[in-house]
Amino acid sequence: MSRTQRRDTAPLSSKAKVSMRPKAPQKQETWLRSNQELIFYTLSFVWILIVYWRAIFNPFSSYDDLTNIVNNSGLSSWSGIIYYLHSNVSLVGDLRGSGQSYYRPIFWISLALDRKLWGLSPVAFHLTNLVLHWLNGLLLFTVLKRARVSHEVAACTALVWLALPINSEVVAWISARAYLLAAFFILIGALLAQLILEKQRPLLFGGYGIAALCAIFSHEAGILLLPLIVLIALAMKKPRARSAFALYSIAISTIGLYFWITHLIGPAGQYRQPVAVAPFGIFFFKYLTWLVLPIHMSMERSTNTPMDTVSTQAIVAWIAAMSIFAAVIVIRRKWPMIAAALAWMSVGLLPFCGLVPIYQGMAERFLYFASMGLAFLVAALCFSVPPQTRSLVLSILAVWILWGTWRLHRRLIDWSDPILLYQSSLQASPGSTRLLYNVGALSEQQGDLARAELSYRSAIRIQPDLEQAISGLANVRLRENAPKEAAELYKRALSIKPDDAPALANYAVSLQELGDLPNAAAQYRRAIALAPPKDDVAYCGLGVLLFQEGDLVEASIQFLNAQKIAPSDPTPYYDLGSVYQKLGKPDAAANQFRKALELNPGDADTIKALHALESR
Repeated sequence: MSRTQRRDTAPLSSKAKVSMRPKAPQKQETWLRSNQELIFYTLSFVWILIVYWRAIFNPFSSYDDLTNIVNNSGLSSWSGIIYYLHSNVSLVGDLRGSGQSYYRPIFWISLALDRKLWGLSPVAFHLTNLVLHWLNGLLLFTVLKRARVSHEVAACTALVWLALPINSEVVAWISARAYLLAAFFILIGALLAQLILEKQRPLLFGGYGIAALCAIFSHEAGILLLPLIVLIALAMKKPRARSAFALYSIAISTIGLYFWITHLIGPAGQYRQPVAVAPFGIFFFKYLTWLVLPIHMSMERSTNTPMDTVSTQAIVAWIAAMSIFAAVIVIRRKWPMIAAALAWMSVGLLPFCGLVPIYQGMAERFLYFASMGLAFLVAALCFSVPPQTRSLVLSILAVWILWGTWRLHRRLIDWSDPILLYQSSLQASPGSTRLLYNVGALSEQQGDLARAELSYRSAIRIQPDLEQAISGLANVRLRENAPKEAAELYKRALSIKPDDAPALANYAVSLQELGDLPNAAAQYRRAIALAPPKDDVAYCGLGVLLFQEGDLVEASIQFLNAQKIAPSDPTPYYDLGSVYQKLGKPDAAANQFRKALELNPGDADTIKALHALESR
């Protein structure tokens, strides 16, 4: 054997053996580590599509969406968009029209932009909500990473939070976008604050100030940026004192600016729940229950608001809540992540626990920001337990996430149908007269008079002076050809609320059917004086009454008035065609019938009337 051959067959040194090992696994590991953010972004995008795909194809909700978006002509013009910058705008909280007015210009502008870009496509509006929710998950991940939370904990926090079923009340409901926007700008502000506290960059203060303004101009929950910045500053080992003070000052200034603007604009009838200190602890633990185990969910939780009374339950709940706050201080050094998560969750809950005068007692959508703290707490606990028990804890977490995903899916199905949504919500808020009334009103619209009557009576049983439900029950009686009972119910409703224009118009119909034409005409005229814009029901009713009395000229005037205020309603065109036909003006009558048919194609009565004229 040659020397070359002996050299080739000599034993390899240890150094040579190391250099000859396969490199592919190391390269793969390096790629995974260097692209952790990209992997998380992709995984979170796929994850949110899996859990929320059902929401994309849901229609506009009858709970606010139809009024705020579909029937809101202000969103379709630039002058309408400018209006939101200097005006409080009413949010119609249910079919009763009992919403209040708020200053949230960024929220309204976002809806206007969607409508400008996509028209009235509910898919586009839902996609915007879903994208905002996903972006908030990415920002949450980034904020935690910059706070030196491990990649695993930050990613787990964001993925858990994206799929929490409690957040369906914000993501699936287009009119709740204000919470998505406020959280988005809060997290942007938090990220900029972290950069400012780490490195002195004056230019970032401007972006931080804009984020603070946009947060509170999206929703009043934007004030949560201030306590979050305080937590971030406290969590840093060596925060820049001057920078932290500047951040606090900017946040406080934006809050002051918001209240100054709303003061100039005027409250516009805005209702605020009074401060309730005694039930604070009960508030706190009710919210925690909804966060962890949302067995039933409801978009209307006012009836779940605790009574402002001192009781044994309230005292025990206060002590338990204070114990949690004390635990944050005690464990902050040994378990800093768990303490930070508890602090975040508590900060997100505090304004909604009766200590701040907000516009509603309780609501699940208030938990959107606090739920980030819960997700952080869950992830921190899972990665803080000893390795020997981590598998068990992660298994329990997996089961909880799967259950939450199933519960989220079921709730998204609820949002696909208004009756289903209200009936499901009644399981969580059985004493809600708003939900009972909404079920009754929608059932009445769909012709299910038995269910409508049951819902109206249930609402009246809880609140005997609920005028809208009494009037709704009268509508049922009127449609069941019981005008005498209907008239009595309308009188009862109008004694509670004399300026209810629809009730007045329907009361006139019942009187008309009873033959009391003079009184019916008087009620129609009262309804006309009180009717909202574009409501032509009373005009048409009075026109029909005058037609029956033979006053064709005055009847035609009422139908022309109806056409003027509601040009897209086919009813006054058909009625005016009947007047012209009676007056012996077939050409004018035919024109009116054609217009009615154009607005309501396929209407059998209009086709029959038009054929009768053309066959002459």
